[in-house]
Amino acid sequence: MTLHIINKSPTNDRSLLDCLHSLGTGDTILLINDAVYALCCECKVTIGLLNQLGEEKLFFLEEDIELRGIKLNQVEFDYTEINYLEFVDLTTKHNPILSWC
Repeated sequence: MTLHIINKSPTNDRSLLDCLHSLGTGDTILLINDAVYALCCECKVTIGLLNQLGEEKLFFLEEDIELRGIKLNQVEFDYTEINYLEFVDLTTKHNPILSWC
């Protein structure tokens, strides 16, 4: 079970899209920093792939959502918001951890 950590906006970088195409069974994605802009991404391919994951496989760092002022009423897929303690918990439950830069 790999934890994939993405930190770049999907509008300026291919990391999220490349990650989505390389996911294995049981893998999880955590979006932090500017990657949380995926919540308001208009890319149909990205949204379609995120829709397939479900909230148990897709996590966003809530502090980064709040800092960027993202409105959550426009989100078209299931996900889970987590805090920093839950972030640490995710890292202890996954091996390896892959950071997409």
